[in-house]
Amino acid sequence: MDMKLEGLRAVIGGGSSGLGLASARALAAEGVQVCLVARDQEKLRQAVEQIREYGGVAVSVVADLYDVDAIQATVAAIHAALGTPHILLLNNGGPPPAAAAAFDAALWRREVEGQLLSSIAMANAFVPQMKAQGFGRVVLIASTSVVEPIPGLAVSNSLRAGLANWAKTLANELAAFGITVNTLLPGSFDTARTRDLLTRAAIESGHTLAALEAEESLQIPMRRYGAPEELGALVAFLSSPLAGYITGVRIAIDGGLCRTA
Repeated sequence: MDMKLEGLRAVIGGGSSGLGLASARALAAEGVQVCLVARDQEKLRQAVEQIREYGGVAVSVVADLYDVDAIQATVAAIHAALGTPHILLLNNGGPPPAAAAAFDAALWRREVEGQLLSSIAMANAFVPQMKAQGFGRVVLIASTSVVEPIPGLAVSNSLRAGLANWAKTLANELAAFGITVNTLLPGSFDTARTRDLLTRAAIESGHTLAALEAEESLQIPMRRYGAPEELGALVAFLSSPLAGYITGVRIAIDGGLCRTA
């Protein structure tokens, strides 16, 4: 299938690894010029080389997407490296585990800025240009916790839900301009983030990592974790002109785990 993405430009948050890199690879394979944004310069270099090895066009910008005060400088660097983007993937990683009854004001302030405000600022920086182009795609990678909160992740549950509701509001505001805004709700994927959370849980529970992974897999109807490439393919489709009538939706990609999505 020709997704009609050839020649478009995309900004990929968290593009040096995991779901961000998988999305960048999927887009680059369709002829999209991608700009990977992340903090680790060496990981970015390796990711760009990987995409170029397969014939894709990729550049990178080293930036901390958690720093809302630095977003303006990050946007300027993206314009210098890539030009005006047509596609924006909002993907900021996730807050650390926290109980709902344990209040750490510093943690909440940091994560509100890093998860919520920085994503809003990044999107709003590119919206005027997308309007001028008459085309734009904003894809937000959130979590199934938006609809089914995950125990022990109170900060993540709260902020991802807030961001998803902002995205729905933005989608309605921009639909008439040819811009779509959609939110993905990934379940358990084989990524470093998943490994980190499982490792913490294993240490706290005294169980082995393998045992916890097997137990979690049994709760998924497909009995396995997702492959990042599966999410990347969905990002590519939603970014394409073929998905022009899909906006303001939340799409669970979780092997059937969510009961309410």
